[in-house]
Amino acid sequence: MQFLKITAITILISTIFGAAVVSAHGDGASWEVPAGKYIADVGYEPEEFVTGQPVRFDLNLTQPAGDTSTAVPFAEVWVRMKSANTTYLATGVRKQTIGPTTLLYTFAAPGSYSLEASFRDTNGSEIASASFPVSVAASPDAASTQSVGTTMGLLLGGAVLGVVLASLFSTIRKLRKS
Repeated sequence: MQFLKITAITILISTIFGAAVVSAHGDGASWEVPAGKYIADVGYEPEEFVTGQPVRFDLNLTQPAGDTSTAVPFAEVWVRMKSANTTYLATGVRKQTIGPTTLLYTFAAPGSYSLEASFRDTNGSEIASASFPVSVAASPDAASTQSVGTTMGLLLGGAVLGVVLASLFSTIRKLRKS
């Protein structure tokens, strides 16, 4: 019984103090750029972006390097992922009370993109905004995936053609017998 009490207290203390030291992202890569009087901080994982592979973006707004005593209060982040004149994603992400404010995204095509983040207060007014360049490479197995897709398409097409031809020959045979 004593063991259970100690375990419960340890878990409670770890949870309380663990939540107090959560940053925008772990030890992974991040971008930090000036955003008005603040710093827009976007952590990301994996470090290299590849088509078809999910990417985690942790979005945060911090005080300038010299002032870390207070957090920047924001309620949500409006995020837009775009390339040239095409917008692929436009969404709002609510700030989480515990842990990072996270967006998961999977790029469908290789190329150059821009991640635009607009940090908003509870009224929806912009506090700060920043833009981050994103470069996405083609998946190394894209060619093998494409060849598998082509093979499956040919097999399916052959099966459909076989059913159609079998039906046609069956109908012709019935007509000749009658």
